[in-house]
Amino acid sequence: LKWTATLLSLWERHPEWPELTLVQHRGDPPAHVPRNVRLIHRYLPDEELRELQNACGIHLCPSSAEGWGHSIVEAMSCGALVVTTDGPPMNELVRPERGILVPWSRSEPRKLGVNYYVDGECLEEAIDSLVHRPEAEKRSLGAQARRWFEDNDREFRIRLEALANSLIIS
Repeated sequence: LKWTATLLSLWERHPEWPELTLVQHRGDPPAHVPRNVRLIHRYLPDEELRELQNACGIHLCPSSAEGWGHSIVEAMSCGALVVTTDGPPMNELVRPERGILVPWSRSEPRKLGVNYYVDGECLEEAIDSLVHRPEAEKRSLGAQARRWFEDNDREFRIRLEALANSLIIS
């Protein structure tokens, strides 16, 4: 659901792109990893994973489907520029003013939801444009993502407290 094979293929075609860090601690590792990809194929303790997430200014999350979008929101909490699929719920979290949305080419039902399959060429174009985009623009989009995360977190806590208080029987 995370388009790992496609991302590896894109990095293979683009040895000039910066190193991609791929963290995969479940399932089988890819049979082939391009030279410009750093594969971490082990469980990372929370602290180590947080450090890595915060060290990366761009997070690629071209998901076919998400439940709520925890990995996307985690990336936004880091102030990272997020690249994701322009389909719900991904595009409900990432908007053009705080990330990059990649068009999907097809969709299909999946259980109670829908899988959205990003267009591989559009994904390649989006990544290539990011490689050449000024750092200030990338940082600005990441900062907007972080502000959204902070606002969303604060508002959630307020709504949760109000709900909990409304359930208390006096």
